[in-house]
Amino acid sequence: MQAQSRADLAYVAGLILGGLFIVMLGGLQRRIELVHSNDFSGVWAGARAVVLGIDPYDPARWRDATIGFGSQAPDTAVYGYFPWVLLVLAPFGLLSVETAGGSGCSSA
Repeated sequence: MQAQSRADLAYVAGLILGGLFIVMLGGLQRRIELVHSNDFSGVWAGARAVVLGIDPYDPARWRDATIGFGSQAPDTAVYGYFPWVLLVLAPFGLLSVETAGGSGCSSA
């Protein structure tokens, strides 16, 4: 067996073992359970608001909107992120917070 083939085999084995490790420890399920109270839901709420036609920078509507979405309660009067974040995450605003949170968007 050549060195490159052994390296490829070790790489694939590492990916499989790593994936099994994550699944067996329940890390993915726990992440979904916490998605309503973590920072991702607060970031996602802005994109969700835009998709639903709500201005995330309107202090009169922001808090009620986030509570209605079931996301993390904001500690600011308006959306706490730059407007470009809304544009980047707008496709995730079409999804539920659970689906968006499990899609890899929250991997950062």
